[in-house]
Amino acid sequence: MKFSPRGCQKFLSYLVGWISVLGWQTGLASITFIAGTLIQGLIVLNNPDYIFQRWHGTLLVIAIVAFAVVFNTVLAKRLPMIESVVLILHLLGFFGVLIPLWVLSPRNSTKTVFTQFENLGGWPTQGLSFMVGLLTSVYGLLGADSAVHMSEEIRDASIVLPRATMWSILVNGAFGWVMVITFAL
Repeated sequence: MKFSPRGCQKFLSYLVGWISVLGWQTGLASITFIAGTLIQGLIVLNNPDYIFQRWHGTLLVIAIVAFAVVFNTVLAKRLPMIESVVLILHLLGFFGVLIPLWVLSPRNSTKTVFTQFENLGGWPTQGLSFMVGLLTSVYGLLGADSAVHMSEEIRDASIVLPRATMWSILVNGAFGWVMVITFAL
C-alpha cells in the first residue's frame, strides 16, 4: 500500500473535522446534562418528597435543548436586548448572593480556608477529588471561542474580539475568585 503526501493530508483534514464535530457534540451534550443535573439538584434540595429518577434528567436535557433551539431561532432578532438584560441580572445576582453570604454566613479562619483540604465526595485520593471538582468550574471558561465564529460580523474583529474575550475572562474570573473566597470563608 502506497501513501502519498496529498492523500495523507486529505485524511488528516477529515480526521480533524470529525474530531471537531464530535468535540462540539459532546461539549454541548455535557453542558445540557450539567444544566439538567443542576435543575434536578435544586428540585431535590427544595422538595424532600421528590424521588430522583434518571429519566427525569433525560427529560430535563431534552427540554433545555428544545428551549435553546426555540430561543436561537425565534428570539434571534431580540438577542442584543436579551443579552443586556442577562448582563444586568448577572451583576445583580452576583451581589444578591454575595452580600447576604458576607453578612449572614458563619466564618472559617484563614488558616482553615487556605490549608485544609477535604475529600467529601468519597474519592480514593485527594488528587482525584480535586480533578473531579475542577471539572465543574472549568465549564464556566468554555465557550470563549464562540465569539470567534461571529468575527466576520464585527468591525475590526482582530482588535475588538480579543479585547472582548479578555475582558470577559478577567471580569468573570475576578467575580468567580471573590465568590470562591466567600464560599470558603
